Amino acid sequence: MNRNHPSILWRIAILLSVASATPIRGHDAAATTFEIDSTEPVRRLAMDTRDSPVPWSHLRFNNGEDTFQFAIVTDRTGSARWGIFQDAIAKLNLLQPEFVMSVGDLIQGYTDDLGQLNLEWDEFTGFIDRLEVPFFFLPGNHDMTNPIMAELWKERFGAAYYSFVYQDVLFLCLNSNDGTIHQILEPQISWVREVLNRHEDVRWTLVFVHMPFWDQEEPDLTSNWEPIEEALGDRKYTVFAGHTHSYTKNVRNDHRYITLATTGGGSGLRGPMFGEFDQVAWVTMTHEGPIIANLMLDGIWDENVRTAGLRSFVEALDQNLEDQLHSEFVDSGTIGRIERQIKVTNNLDIPMHYEATIRAAKGVDLLSEVEIDLLVDPNSVATYPIVAVSGNEISSESMLIAVVDWSASARYESQDYKYEGRSRLHAVRSYTILAIGKRLSPAAVDGRLNDWSDLPIVVEEPVQIQIQPGTWHGPDDGHFRFGVTRDEDYLHIAIDVIDDQIVAIPGKRPWTQDGVEIRIDAHQPPANRTRERDLIFVALGPGDRSDNDVPIYREDALPAGTQYACLVTDTGFAVEIAIPLVALEEQANGQWPSLRINIQVDDTDGDEKGTAQLNWKPAH
Repeated sequence: MNRNHPSILWRIAILLSVASATPIRGHDAAATTFEIDSTEPVRRLAMDTRDSPVPWSHLRFNNGEDTFQFAIVTDRTGSARWGIFQDAIAKLNLLQPEFVMSVGDLIQGYTDDLGQLNLEWDEFTGFIDRLEVPFFFLPGNHDMTNPIMAELWKERFGAAYYSFVYQDVLFLCLNSNDGTIHQILEPQISWVREVLNRHEDVRWTLVFVHMPFWDQEEPDLTSNWEPIEEALGDRKYTVFAGHTHSYTKNVRNDHRYITLATTGGGSGLRGPMFGEFDQVAWVTMTHEGPIIANLMLDGIWDENVRTAGLRSFVEALDQNLEDQLHSEFVDSGTIGRIERQIKVTNNLDIPMHYEATIRAAKGVDLLSEVEIDLLVDPNSVATYPIVAVSGNEISSESMLIAVVDWSASARYESQDYKYEGRSRLHAVRSYTILAIGKRLSPAAVDGRLNDWSDLPIVVEEPVQIQIQPGTWHGPDDGHFRFGVTRDEDYLHIAIDVIDDQIVAIPGKRPWTQDGVEIRIDAHQPPANRTRERDLIFVALGPGDRSDNDVPIYREDALPAGTQYACLVTDTGFAVEIAIPLVALEEQANGQWPSLRINIQVDDTDGDEKGTAQLNWKPAH
């Protein structure tokens, strides 16, 4: 410590409850306690008393024996931006908190290469060596995702989860990658109960965990948090997390749950409205509880910088615009004259002001106005006609019609928010096979494709590879073809993936290895929705050479009766799925005269260059 505390008695009691040193080992309830007492009298204040008035407001100094200040750093990795974390360390040395907590993702990790892991940890601990106050480590998913990383954590830092008490405040530091990614196992839960029972009378409990389990859509993630929250009960507590790279304050049962943004991790840096900024959190622990300030490189904000309500408002605003501003002109051949509408849906309970400037692409004439200025009433829809004329033929890919620069603004909780961006309107060739033709003979969903006469749509153009194109070395490295048909009960999709090297890793999600992602939208009209919960989403991988081991993501979220198969072939792997037609009719609220399908093949060759994602553009 670099500070001389003015209190008459300074006491630190730190209890390190050493649990599993790695998330896959047993639990040791041993504890270490030490105390430092200083009873040397210190004269705290001597004033030159005079008659009133006096040149000060009052003498209630904010340095009571139960008041202290510490800082929290959050995600540094996941597309790390060099220099940000180092800058935060330098500024913390200027601010001089009593100590610094972390919520994980300290190194890039995600490897079992010990040499690489040691290099990364050496780099990070080199940053911490420059910090002039104590630093408390916590594992994130980048820091601990396999037994080798867990063992290295044990060698370097000891316990993967632990607790300590400082000034009658319990600090509970959890491991959210317990045994595997995003998980808390029963031994850690039992340890949490034991620690909380042992410290029933502390004045406050502060919980630190990397994954904000309580704020996830997947039930298998949220269920991890339920026993922890149950154990915390009605005691006074506050929770801090990271992982999402965006700040959100939630309140659950009158307790604050703070998900922090980044301290150098990957971020769009779109500002407080989106919860995207680099920060350290500054916590002042008082008798009434913690006061939380968010210190950013460009300013200081309180804990309400983005609440769950503001996040919902921004997401609603974002979704309103996303569904129509990314919509496409569609035609089957020569464009000619196209008459369409931009439809702006305001599902908010407040008015929204929408402005746009439309610029025609080369070779296209816009016959409608190019400036839009609309005030959209709450929970209503506004439309604006667009007329385009061109004699150019639509390519097999797509044809740019116009570029739209738009903005939407609304007032929420006495604050004005403005959201702006740029969208491109395309004409996309419509494939008649998606009309959709009926099968003449039944299809067995077995991945063998011998009962498919044709797979007419071929994807082998480099322009269709949207992510990490440098990892793709041409059609021989990977491409695919697919077909779509239906029978009386099912929509059938078959995909033949040509891949020169199959990488199949048990227990991994399909998009982290070789796999296929299929998104189906029967809404009328179909929209470019990006949230999986708005679509029928199927993601699976080749597994082994039998049909008994197919890695599939969220099978429980698929429509009842969905069938699927994926088999390794001599040239790659083959996928078949069958979606019940009743699920499409339910999504379309009746009949579905058109359908939007997006197919993405994830191709990795097992090297460090990453995964290429080959996309077939979504079309009606």
